[in-house]
Amino acid sequence: MVAILNWSFENFSPPSHLNRHFLQSTDFKTGFINDGIKWSVKLFPNGSSPKDAGFVTLHIDYNGPLKVNARFVFDVFANVNGKEEKVTIETETYAFSAEIQVLQISRFISHNALLKYGLLIDGFFKMVIKVFYTYDNDLFGIAAK
Repeated sequence: MVAILNWSFENFSPPSHLNRHFLQSTDFKTGFINDGIKWSVKLFPNGSSPKDAGFVTLHIDYNGPLKVNARFVFDVFANVNGKEEKVTIETETYAFSAEIQVLQISRFISHNALLKYGLLIDGFFKMVIKVFYTYDNDLFGIAAK
């Protein structure tokens, strides 16, 4: 399954945010079936702890009844010589369940990199988050015999 979040910010100024301040996405899920799985993202513009100040930190929140394995693809858009380009960042696979509901990505991107690579254009920041996930084939507790 895949769930996609298109997220953009105007007047985005990471250094002006207090450490531990975050922006919360709306829930997003796959549009194909209702498997009860929802994802959301907390973006900490200036880190989620004092040691992460100067960096954007992400928390990926899982809400669902199933054990899933998920990997994430982040497309961050840049303005390079007046042309929109994207930088893609992929993660390894992580396990989620009722007990494991949050993935923290500390130091996702530095404030310096936002400016140096054109990822922050006149206060505008754009990112697409794709979650590719799988779960147990036995969704309804009916084991194959």
